[in-house]
Amino acid sequence: MKLKSSLDLERFFTAVRHCQGKVTFETEEGDSLNLKSALCLFVFTAASRDNFAHLSGKVVCQLPEDERLLAPFAEADG
Repeated sequence: MKLKSSLDLERFFTAVRHCQGKVTFETEEGDSLNLKSALCLFVFTAASRDNFAHLSGKVVCQLPEDERLLAPFAEADG
């Protein structure tokens, strides 16, 4: 799922912590950040801080129920 450009990071990270399976952010360059890792959250936050609308990639959930939990943070078409 592609994230909204107006993402509330605090609410998003809280939702990610409630996910039961693995949740990653995968860049178009092939990098993968485990969004349940404190270090990866720091990197994700730093990368998205100034220019989130141009951060290319998508969130991938291991479990369908986690996708539903994170759906409010996704773009309508992604």
